[in-house]
Amino acid sequence: MGKKQRVVLASLLVVVLGGFAWLALRQHDQEPVYEGKPLSFWIERYDPYKHSEATTKADEAVRKLGTNSIPVLLQMMRAHDSPLKLKLIGLAQWQHVLEIPLVPASTRNLRARLGFHILRFNAKSAVPQLIEIYELNPDPQLRLGIVQVFYGIGTGAAQAIPLLLSGATNAEANLRLNAVGALGQMFIEPEVIVPALIESLKDPHPYVRANAIQGLGNFGAQAKSAVPALLESLDHPQMSDPATTRGMIENALKKIDPGAAAKAGVK
Repeated sequence: MGKKQRVVLASLLVVVLGGFAWLALRQHDQEPVYEGKPLSFWIERYDPYKHSEATTKADEAVRKLGTNSIPVLLQMMRAHDSPLKLKLIGLAQWQHVLEIPLVPASTRNLRARLGFHILRFNAKSAVPQLIEIYELNPDPQLRLGIVQVFYGIGTGAAQAIPLLLSGATNAEANLRLNAVGALGQMFIEPEVIVPALIESLKDPHPYVRANAIQGLGNFGAQAKSAVPALLESLDHPQMSDPATTRGMIENALKKIDPGAAAKAGVK
């Protein structure tokens, strides 16, 4: 390729990337604003694992914007990269003429999850659309993120119970872990959820089992059908790792059926 052709190609690239940049800026203009900055500005600075002024401020911004954040967060969760966009992201990293705000869909999905993490139960109106996104997009990381959102919403995500029941038997351990955890936070429909949690006591992953134990304890007396399985688990070799599991089982039994727990020698 000659020098002139390379110059023309580079110019076209700058024009195309500039168009994407303009679209990105327009999207920012359509977002709710807190202290003069769009929602995405704040979410970019939120780190749930790091206590900092930026995280505190981002948390404050999303809480203040409240349900006005939901349309933007759903749009971020729907983000999907076409092959063309992926190529342009690579090209944008190659050129140094413009700073192009091309954000990969995976990053936008993560930012949406962080926003929903802050809203928690207040994001319950987004549940039907999140279910739709889950069903339409087979990406495992996106699906895991949506299940984690339901985990945070808790009882407000009741419409997602069928999806979570399916997730509790998924081949991916992380998805099972979060689906079982979310079911254990529902506190509704024990006739449906408790049997699923009992089944998860047999899961090969120790932390899935731990979530099932805790979830059954959350249901209290409504989980009496789980007592035989929990008693059997007390001395099951598979349940001795991690070491805290036995204590978790004992606590769950005391919440569900104090009499049965006492008879089994649980103090």
